Amino acid sequence: MNLLNPFNLESHYSIFFSADHIGFDDEKLFIVLDSKNTIFLGLTPAKFGNPDIPNYYVYQLEIPKESIKWLIDCIEKKFWLSAAQGGCSGTVILATH
Repeated sequence: MNLLNPFNLESHYSIFFSADHIGFDDEKLFIVLDSKNTIFLGLTPAKFGNPDIPNYYVYQLEIPKESIKWLIDCIEKKFWLSAAQGGCSGTVILATH
């Protein structure tokens, strides 16, 4: 998939969430949805080089919608719980699938 421009999206995308990145001047955060993916976008003002979209570098993470439940489950049951509660210990890196 190509990098998305949240200011000029094709019609099959919708912006679910947008906000200024608190504490980071002029950075913006977006969650964009299409029929198969949840796409997390971070925009950082271009200070040098070639911006990905006009005036911004784009940081993009695409997660298939069918994986979101698994991701949330891993965070809640592995990362938010202590090792004594069944979560990961501080020295274990979660590796599944």
